[in-house]
Amino acid sequence: MFCRFSVGLSLLLLLGFALHTSPLTTTSGQAASYGSSPPDVAQVMRDVAPDLMPLNPEVVQQYTNAGKKVPRTMTEAQFTDREPASVNRPRLQPLSPGDSVKAIVLLVQFTDNPPGGPTTRFTPGVWDSMLFGTTYVRGGLDTTTIKTLKNFYDEVSYGTVDIVTLDLPSVVGWVTAPNNYTYYCQPDGTHDNGFGPYPRNVQRLVMDAVIAADPAVDFSQYAVGGVVQNLFVVHSGSGAEWSGGPTLIWSHMWSIRSNDGWGTVPPDLYVDGVLIDDYSMEPEAGGDTVGEAGPPMTPMLPTVGVYAHEFGHVLGLPDEYDYGYQSNGTGRVSLMAGGSWNRVPDVYPDCSGNSPAHPSAWCVSYLGFVTPVEVTTTTTGITIPPIELSSTNAIYKVTYPGTSGKEYWLLENRQQLGFDEGFARMTSGAHGLCIYHVDENVLDNAFWRPNEAECVSGGVYQGQINCNCASLPPAPNGEKWYGVSVEQADGLYELELGTSGGYWQDFYSSATGATTFDGSSNPNSSSYYSHYSCQGFAAATNISEVGQNITLDLTPDALVPSVSVIRPNGGEVFTAGTPDTIRWTATDNLGVDSVSLYYGINGDTNCPNVIATGETNDGEYVWNVPGPPATDCYVKVVAYDAALNQGSDISDSGFTMTAPMQVPTLSPIGVLAMILSLVAVAILLVRKRVTANSR
Repeated sequence: MFCRFSVGLSLLLLLGFALHTSPLTTTSGQAASYGSSPPDVAQVMRDVAPDLMPLNPEVVQQYTNAGKKVPRTMTEAQFTDREPASVNRPRLQPLSPGDSVKAIVLLVQFTDNPPGGPTTRFTPGVWDSMLFGTTYVRGGLDTTTIKTLKNFYDEVSYGTVDIVTLDLPSVVGWVTAPNNYTYYCQPDGTHDNGFGPYPRNVQRLVMDAVIAADPAVDFSQYAVGGVVQNLFVVHSGSGAEWSGGPTLIWSHMWSIRSNDGWGTVPPDLYVDGVLIDDYSMEPEAGGDTVGEAGPPMTPMLPTVGVYAHEFGHVLGLPDEYDYGYQSNGTGRVSLMAGGSWNRVPDVYPDCSGNSPAHPSAWCVSYLGFVTPVEVTTTTTGITIPPIELSSTNAIYKVTYPGTSGKEYWLLENRQQLGFDEGFARMTSGAHGLCIYHVDENVLDNAFWRPNEAECVSGGVYQGQINCNCASLPPAPNGEKWYGVSVEQADGLYELELGTSGGYWQDFYSSATGATTFDGSSNPNSSSYYSHYSCQGFAAATNISEVGQNITLDLTPDALVPSVSVIRPNGGEVFTAGTPDTIRWTATDNLGVDSVSLYYGINGDTNCPNVIATGETNDGEYVWNVPGPPATDCYVKVVAYDAALNQGSDISDSGFTMTAPMQVPTLSPIGVLAMILSLVAVAILLVRKRVTANSR
């Protein structure tokens, strides 16, 4: 029903064609088979890396505070990608309100007990409730009762996604893989977390789980186009995302038909005539049960966060966190970053992940759950309802010009409602307007990793004013800044610096005191591409929190034209009544629509006198210098853009306007008298010259 996008290919892949293992033979009578496929299934092998659950933010902070390197199962340098990803690539089947999304959940145990795992398996009814039910009671310090996967996606999709199953986990029960835990997960420093060479890896574990469950499940009922959709595989024990250690399987989404990272593509697996391919894998239990990041924890009942995050990948969403953990991406405000670990009440570790954040505004827009309101002219008195309650007018969008619609800002109102009650992790004051800066040029990057590079545009970052990210060297994957970033209202850039996963002062509201986001704020609304240095483009002003709503004024183009008067610019002397040329330059990010010219005399720099209005921006205008004579005169040029923003400049210093030379006015008799006088003078001069010559 859905397609997902590749996020990487291990550099350990062979340079030539990856080896595809030979078809295997199953036991007689087994419904599963390898090899030939139905004619309607395309034979496309994908080189994709797993999409991982982010490491527990508390563990990240522990390592950071201790000055230690944060553990990770894969690094930026280990992955590149051959299969381009694009945010414009459609899902296989669009979602419509009320659509039932059929999912199959397989619980798989091993021939032994995983390290630190519960000695007795949790009852399958846990997953009946947590994934497909509307109530889920974990008990203990967790007082929540409705934090289920079904409820989560019903809330964030406004009823578009209804997760159902035809085979409850309690009916299928736990199935047993034919090998022990370390067969699939070898903690040897090279093949950690289940990502070793096939068949000793998680891909084979999925295949073994499917084969074991096949007698009880008709997989064809979960297929679209001959391929099984929405397959969850829950392995016994806990997950490495709780510690970052090498011993346990790291929760992820991946593909059986992908290169394993070591040069082998597993064989195709068909059951009930349909292909098994994409899957997500999660643990039975929560907690650092092995004690790789601290004292061992007692295995806890699972929380919905890891399942919600991985199902986000199933729907086609990318990770929004930094795989290298040098920074925190979109942090706790998004499901696809640290928000998958949000909790209520704020009790660690008992409640970690029990109330995951909504996906970011970009995610829900991309999935079509919300259609942003595009603002193209100054709009006052906007009211934005909580995103948790309404999809109508819930996200506003301002696009930066000259980027083909690729660079823009999204604004949404986040309140501690529904699953966003988990914002309690950031204190009770964590609510208000959340502003995102999006660059789809990064999201369109073939790596499909938006948040690996941490440059910011506008404001002070790491002690310096940053306005020219484009001049920086690229990160290992080619990008220079986040694809989706949060404009943190406190201006501390803790998400980029990796010093915080999100804080209540990141929100804009009257409560936090951050009521303006514009060209002068920190951060400001400048472009990553630094077309106009640190000048901001858009302006969100008068931001206020009224009850649970946000009100504001939004100006999509607050960037005024830049104007410079060239002539007259001081010291010139003009004669009244004679023509002269006024010269100037005027530029604007959207273009200058018109200019108007004014002048002032006797030191009046307000220039109240009109020369011309509504002129084209051709850089010069011929005027007749007016009178009366005056000193300390100035010319003012005002330029207007399409948004009616105006910029102006006046002469640097005063110039002078003088009176023209006066010529007396004579009557006809006076003219005749003057002519006769001139003739008489001429005759006299001639006589004198003749007399002189005769001597």
